[in-house]
Amino acid sequence: MPILLRIIVQRVVLIALSSITVLGLGPQIENQNLNQDSEPVFEEEKSIIEKIKFPLPKINILDLPEANSTKPEDIKTTPLIIPNEPTKTSFIDIPSISPKIKTITPEAERVVVENKKEETEQPKITVNIKDVIDDSSETSSIENVSVNILCVKQSGNRTSLTTGSGVIISSSGVVLTNSHVAQYFLLKDAGYNCTLRRENIPFYGFNAKPLYISEGWIENNSRQITNPSPTGTGKYDYALLKITGNTNPTIPLPKFPSLKLNTSSGFLDTGDSVTVSGYPSVVTSSLDLAKNVKLKTEKIRVREIFTLGNNTIDVVASTDTNVAQRGSSGGGVFKNNELAGIIVSTNNGSTAGKYVVNILTLDYINREIKNETGKNLSNFVSGDLSKALEDFSIVAPHLTQLLMRNL
Repeated sequence: MPILLRIIVQRVVLIALSSITVLGLGPQIENQNLNQDSEPVFEEEKSIIEKIKFPLPKINILDLPEANSTKPEDIKTTPLIIPNEPTKTSFIDIPSISPKIKTITPEAERVVVENKKEETEQPKITVNIKDVIDDSSETSSIENVSVNILCVKQSGNRTSLTTGSGVIISSSGVVLTNSHVAQYFLLKDAGYNCTLRRENIPFYGFNAKPLYISEGWIENNSRQITNPSPTGTGKYDYALLKITGNTNPTIPLPKFPSLKLNTSSGFLDTGDSVTVSGYPSVVTSSLDLAKNVKLKTEKIRVREIFTLGNNTIDVVASTDTNVAQRGSSGGGVFKNNELAGIIVSTNNGSTAGKYVVNILTLDYINREIKNETGKNLSNFVSGDLSKALEDFSIVAPHLTQLLMRNL
């Protein structure tokens, strides 16, 4: 009879608990059926449990804000400024011709032509537009017809620079200079950008295209373009550029001044007084380059005369002059305010540290241009310049190719 006994025991226990509750001696229990699998649940615990929502949300303690903390403001950082590496610059050397000989041939003594290039930081110049509008440089004078020619090749944060001089010889903006200066206008595809400027309007310059460069000079001298000390006699070393626009496109081209061209034979002779002009440049830092190169003029005398082989006066040598420095090649030589020739080379002067210029006569240039084109200098520059530019553009790729092979 174990089951019957178990039932009797349960009844006795229930009666005993009920008696205790009635007397206030025990906790109140919910009125529910009890069996061996159920347990009593207290009301207070039940209410707490009901308030808990499952499943519990996951919280990362690292995401909780710190007490009394605020979100920091964004910090603005100044970009790192890396200064350009200081570089050196020097300008092309002017070629020399030995004054000891009376006849100059390709086999004669050859000396340095203006061609050396080094690297320099590109300068930046702030332009005040008020300073560039007032251009009173139309008066025909040595100062107003003399130009500085700059050719720059960009390479990263450095640039290679060549510089020379030239002379405006027509109101249409034709410039006479040397072939060894103008050759860099043919190297645009190699990265060279060439411009012209005048000292009296220093805040903008001119763009130009090659109008005529002697094919004979390029063919004979293209291998020397990278030679730090190239040589030459001055033969065929002349070229014409055509100014096509301003570097500042908002400013119209001015009316260009010019002086009379004297191409007569024997216009220059020993003892004559002449004025040489050019843009000699001695640059030791990028700060010097940022300053405008100044035109230099000086009165000198013709000391000796030379021929390039036809018993004509083709080259004349001067007395000592401060204009005989790098950058002066292509500069003008004037007699009685008429253009008589251009600087082509330099030699050592009478004493140490002194130099003389060698001058290619306008008579020689006029004869050679007529031999090569069928037109003398005056007729060439006063003719159809658009057609002349087009004609030269047919020849230019061949000359460019010759130069590019030697870069």
